[in-house]
Amino acid sequence: IHEMAAEHMAHGEYEEASDVFEEILRGQQERYGQNHYRVGTALHNLGIVYLKKGDYKKAIGICQRAVAVRKESLVPNHPDVAVSL
Repeated sequence: IHEMAAEHMAHGEYEEASDVFEEILRGQQERYGQNHYRVGTALHNLGIVYLKKGDYKKAIGICQRAVAVRKESLVPNHPDVAVSL
C-alpha cells in the first residue's frame, strides 16, 4: 500500500496520496498504538504530502507529532528523528 501512495506522490497526485497515507496511519495506530515508531513514520509521510499540497500549517502540525512519536519510540540520536525535523 505504501508503494501506491509513493506512486501518487511521484505523479503529483497529492490528494490521492494523502488518502492512502491516512489509511496507512490508521492501520499503524490500530496495530501498534499511538506511540510506535511506525506511527511516527506514517505521520512523517503524511506531513510531507501536506507540505507538497501547500498546506503548511497542517504539515507542520503533523510533522511535529511525527517528531514527538519518534523521539519517544526511538533511541536518542536516531537518524529518523533528525529526518522528521
